[in-house]
Amino acid sequence: MKTSSNAWTFWRTPRLALAAVAASTLALGAVDLAARAGMPPTPQVTGTVSAVVGTTGVTIDGTTYLVAPNSPAAAAIRAVSVGETIGLILNGPAGVGTSQVVDIETGPGMSAGAGGGRSR
Repeated sequence: MKTSSNAWTFWRTPRLALAAVAASTLALGAVDLAARAGMPPTPQVTGTVSAVVGTTGVTIDGTTYLVAPNSPAAAAIRAVSVGETIGLILNGPAGVGTSQVVDIETGPGMSAGAGGGRSR
């Protein structure tokens, strides 16, 4: 009686082999995402505050960014002052006019181009 290895049959079948490669690739990607999930986002914009527009906007180096209502940034903007170096986390790309500030990073370690302390 002839016996064949299940593993050998599995790898000889192209569709199953492709499925195994795809599954392992997805698993590795999920591990990477899980590792990054606990990390705070990096500010997309950092610089010196040149104006604070009430609780709705902040101007950094001549560009005004709108603050998203009911976001952590809406609470943090009250503590921001002109001349302070901060980092902005946006809900979209920095160059798009519809992107809004959803969080603000402040703190003594904050410098233009680098992350600092969390606002919350």
